[in-house]
This record gives sequence, structure tokens and C-alpha cells, in this order.
Amino acid sequence: MKKTEKSVASFRLEKYTKRIGETPGPTKIFLMVDADDVGVLKPNNPNGQYPDPGDNHGVRGFNVTFCDGHSEFVTRQKWLDVLNTMTDGNQQPPAN
Repeated sequence: MKKTEKSVASFRLEKYTKRIGETPGPTKIFLMVDADDVGVLKPNNPNGQYPDPGDNHGVRGFNVTFCDGHSEFVTRQKWLDVLNTMTDGNQQPPAN
């Protein structure tokens, strides 16, 4: 999603079943998140953009910067809610 002041202000959730109809706004839409590189150097990172042992902070979570300028450490327990709100998706935890 291209982020402009207008697109962020008018973005309404239509698919994320937990929050259908909500308008998250700049406090819930992120601009940047910790790098999550995959490959030979990180064999313990099987799940892509999900906190797991190969990531910068392991299974604890990610640093995230939001459109309103604030940053926070988002724990693994909160990550999918933050990601699904941002992308209007319904991603589930990876199967172990």
C-alpha cells in the first residue's frame, strides 16, 4: 500500500475479520519494521515475516515505526494483529 496522508486517513479494513469496518489511521499503519532476511545465513528463520529464532530479536518480536512517527517493540503475541491491521489480511501463525 502506498502511504500518503490521504490513503492512511481513509484506509478502512474490509478483510481482517477481527477488525472489519475499522479505520486504523496513522497510529496503526507502519512504515518500517526490523529486517527479516532469509537465506543460508539464517537457517532458523523458516517463517518469513514472523518472529522466530533467526530474527534480530529472536522470537520476542520486532521494532516497528508507524506513520504517526512513533516506534514500538511489537511482541510476537501482538505481531499478527499489527500485521493484519496494516495489510487488511488474515494471516495465521505458522504451523510448527
